[in-house]
Amino acid sequence: MDLVLDALAALLPSAGVLALFAVAIRAVMRADSNERAAVAEFERTQAQAATQTSATPRD
Repeated sequence: MDLVLDALAALLPSAGVLALFAVAIRAVMRADSNERAAVAEFERTQAQAATQTSATPRD
């Protein structure tokens, strides 16, 4: 039984680092996804503004 506990104790730090790495990568992926959505929304509003500006008659 001590052998199993020793093996688990040896693997615990690596498992903890893996969990922290997974959380960090997930945060980076979510930030990238949110940034892409924000850029797409910005470009959409800019395109609408350009369309409205070009659609208004000029004297």
